[in-house]
Amino acid sequence: MFADDRLRANGIVPEGAARYPQPCALADFDGADLVIALKEAEHRPLIERRFPEVADRVTYWHVHDIDVAHPAVALPMIDDLVRGLVWSLR
Repeated sequence: MFADDRLRANGIVPEGAARYPQPCALADFDGADLVIALKEAEHRPLIERRFPEVADRVTYWHVHDIDVAHPAVALPMIDDLVRGLVWSLR
């Protein structure tokens, strides 16, 4: 909800039906050139446990979920990280 609102506020209209987060499977990593996980402290142990063969391919961004950081704090951090990623891909 917060991410969708933020996208729309920036003029980005997500395509397709809204959906809740889905658990990933090993096959989801196969075609990915880049995998980014937010909140490293939460996601790194999970990925290392469930998908040790691809754990070293994941880039972790240290952004807290809404249980720790208010969206007004976390979303601008994500914006900055995405801008940096786009810049580095140019």
